[in-house]
Amino acid sequence: MKSTNRKYENVHMTILSSDDSYKLALKAFAREFEAETGATIEIVSPPNPHGWYYLEPLLEADVFSEDPQFDIFCQNREFAFQIEPHLLPLNSLIEKFDYDMKGFLKPVYRFDSGMPRHPDTRVGLPIRILSPFIFYRKDLIKEFPTTWDDYETMLDEIIETVHYRTSEQVN
Repeated sequence: MKSTNRKYENVHMTILSSDDSYKLALKAFAREFEAETGATIEIVSPPNPHGWYYLEPLLEADVFSEDPQFDIFCQNREFAFQIEPHLLPLNSLIEKFDYDMKGFLKPVYRFDSGMPRHPDTRVGLPIRILSPFIFYRKDLIKEFPTTWDDYETMLDEIIETVHYRTSEQVN
């Protein structure tokens, strides 16, 4: 469905991204954005399987070039630290356009809530989360710890137990 308010007709923006896991979603968002605004979005990705490794040098070269090619960067936050002075602070835009930040899980929301030199300045919006899973053996861990101190104690106990079992088997 095309919007009648396409005030950004003939505007072209380029996104640098490398993650195939959400490239289809980015393309769908780009088509929807174009239908609403008239602006076209091009998504550029270094070739896989190692595209992610090329992002940092590609991003830095682009930012410091006399003719930057990328308008938006969509990837891990860690790359933003090197180019922070070139990033647009979003706080006032989030407020101006009443952008709804309530739908994010708290860790996702906090993840990009600031930069080291500007802790209250948001330069990115969450698009995805990575969920590290923890698998553990119930025969070794009866109850999973809830504090770091308890976690380290548990690790010491497991290491001692496993070491004892291993040396017993060797003898």
